[in-house]
Amino acid sequence: MQTKTKTKLADLALITVALIWGVGFIASKAALVTITPLWVMTFRFLGSGILLLILFLKRVRWLDRRTVLMGMVVGSFMFAGMVFQTIGLDHTTASNQAFLIPSYVVLVPFVSWMMTRTRPRALDVAAALLTFVGVAVISLKPDFSMNLGDALTLAFAVVYSFQIVFLGLFVKETDVMSFTVVQMLTAGALSLFAALIFAPPLAGVSVSSALGIVYLVVFNTAVAFLIQNIAQQYTTSTHASLLISLESVFGLIVSVIFLHDPFGPRMALGCGLVFAAVLLSKLELKKEKEPLSLK
Repeated sequence: MQTKTKTKLADLALITVALIWGVGFIASKAALVTITPLWVMTFRFLGSGILLLILFLKRVRWLDRRTVLMGMVVGSFMFAGMVFQTIGLDHTTASNQAFLIPSYVVLVPFVSWMMTRTRPRALDVAAALLTFVGVAVISLKPDFSMNLGDALTLAFAVVYSFQIVFLGLFVKETDVMSFTVVQMLTAGALSLFAALIFAPPLAGVSVSSALGIVYLVVFNTAVAFLIQNIAQQYTTSTHASLLISLESVFGLIVSVIFLHDPFGPRMALGCGLVFAAVLLSKLELKKEKEPLSLK
């Protein structure tokens, strides 16, 4: 398959991931009704890890030490980030979190620069800043205050920026299926350990929470992260972060429709700015006509 075709398919795959995660805000909110955050993470990551292990058992049998170490590194970042995101969602609205999360796109170009010594393109930085403006427009209160959930969500964005850069480096050097299994099981094991120490015992799980967990395990985690890991083999971390940031738009739409979160002109403006940032990045890619000048 030609590189240009692979690049386009990778873009489509990452947009699909953004859609899955956008809908996932609803599933996460439902799961958190009767299940505490650390137990949600435990079910989510251990469940997806076991599911992927069953599906790709033959490939996982040939795990090498390097793949295990790389998977554990990214899995540890995933655990840390999800602690902030899941607990943060318990203290803010789904629509607010949907727009705060993409603030990681501002950090990714610079984290990537720090890790790879490759200077980000001017347009990448401009697109990242435009996304951040969209986030600020939608999330900041009139007095520029933020609640605890908003602050925790921003902490997730910092951690996730490192996760996505490490992921972009590692998936080009290892078997993606095996890597993803290790990544999920690592995050799941850390979540279980934390839940056993800090979370109260499970009691009275509702049907809606159980269904939310099922969606998180199968689609939000196993399917979405596997797709992301494969797609990032054919693009840069910076470009991937811009496409994945569309989850904020999808998250806003489903939160307003199904959770009846408030919607106003500021949200519409923020949504438009995020879209504009993605289009800004794509316009230069077409102009340069370099399949991997994603870089």
